[in-house]
Amino acid sequence: MITTKDKIGYIRRNKDSNGKIYYKYIESKITAVRTGKTKTSIYSKNFYALNASELEFNTKLMSDNSKLILVGESFITNDNLSVRLKKVVDYWNEHGAEDIFGDKVDEV
Repeated sequence: MITTKDKIGYIRRNKDSNGKIYYKYIESKITAVRTGKTKTSIYSKNFYALNASELEFNTKLMSDNSKLILVGESFITNDNLSVRLKKVVDYWNEHGAEDIFGDKVDEV
C-alpha cells in the first residue's frame, strides 16, 4: 500500500552538449494518494500524477532482482535503495552504463 510517507524514485538519462550520456537520480516525497473508481493516482511535486499499480509493479521488479535498475520508469524508493541508486548513478556517469545484455549504452 502506497502512502504519503513513501517517496518516488526515478532515474533520468540525458545527453550533455558534447553528446555524452549522463544520468540523474530524482526523488520526490508523495504528497497525495487519491483512489478513484478505476485507479489510484499518486501525486508529488516533481512528477505528474502516476498510476499506483504501475509504481507497485516497477517497485516489485526492482526489489525481486537486485541487479535490475529501471531507467525512465518511476518506482517507490526507501532510504537503502536511494543510497544504492545514487552510487550506481555516480558510477554510470563516470564509467558508463550497460544494458541487460552487457552492452555499453551509448544512445538516449
